[in-house]
Amino acid sequence: MQDWGNGPSSEDFEKKVIEIKNHFKNKFGQQKGFLPIVIIAFLILVGGYSSMYEVDTEETGVVLRF
Repeated sequence: MQDWGNGPSSEDFEKKVIEIKNHFKNKFGQQKGFLPIVIIAFLILVGGYSSMYEVDTEETGVVLRF
């Protein structure tokens, strides 16, 4: 059982981050290309565009919050 005052050390956190980073490097390769940046930017733009909608003055809008 872990004491509430003693959390994991920062060294453990750094090791875990390095492990995750190396896992993704091995999985996706060492190539640093332009294509992944373009794909991520495209997904952000599509997500932003599809998440906003303008309601005209004659229409009624409903805001749903999750």
